[in-house]
Amino acid sequence: MVAPKLIAIDRLRVPNDETILPRLREDGYLVSEYVAAMQVYDGWGEFPPIVTDQDLLILDGVTRILAGQRAKITKVPVIIEKCETAGERLLVAARGNASNGKRWDHQAMTRMTILAERFGVDVGDLAIALHVPVSRIERVPISTITRNGISEKVYTKRAVRPQLRGKELTEAQVGLMRQITTPNPANRILKDLLRLAELDALPALDEGSHRDLLRVRMVLDEWEARDAHLLEQEEAVA
Repeated sequence: MVAPKLIAIDRLRVPNDETILPRLREDGYLVSEYVAAMQVYDGWGEFPPIVTDQDLLILDGVTRILAGQRAKITKVPVIIEKCETAGERLLVAARGNASNGKRWDHQAMTRMTILAERFGVDVGDLAIALHVPVSRIERVPISTITRNGISEKVYTKRAVRPQLRGKELTEAQVGLMRQITTPNPANRILKDLLRLAELDALPALDEGSHRDLLRVRMVLDEWEARDAHLLEQEEAVA
């Protein structure tokens, strides 16, 4: 194993949306916990080394570095791994964070699965790096978005997953999808509306909500017209 080197913390690069590998998760609470631990240690203490690529982009240890900056630590132990591709960097990040500190949550694993497909990383290799079965990677639901003529994969939220599976979405449609509360498919929305009506707890209308109400009426009419044949089939069976 390569011995870590002490490197000035301000030389290390925290991933962001512009780096070859973006930041994979954020956890402000965990950063605060690490800061408190470093203050007890009066330094880096027993935290594992940071892992970077040859350009000092952090692949494993972003949370530790953010905590170290807040704890006024000036130098940290770093292991440098030479990586040729974004896919190699992703696998290093996946392995390190699967072994050190807080394990990957569902959201982070989903983001890595999408990145793996974008970078051409085999799902088997990603599963090994994450210490999970291949089936766990293959279950992540994905749709396609086209930006500036380039197709990429995006996560599909549970509320609309069956309807959007495999579809190609516009950037505006993806934005709308991300605003949908999950889990909250349409039938639950309707039931909640009926419950509010029974409780006489519908909010007072203003100009904005009245516009929404008129649009919802149109949507409900279009929905009913779209699926009228399904209702006729059910009635015929009954």
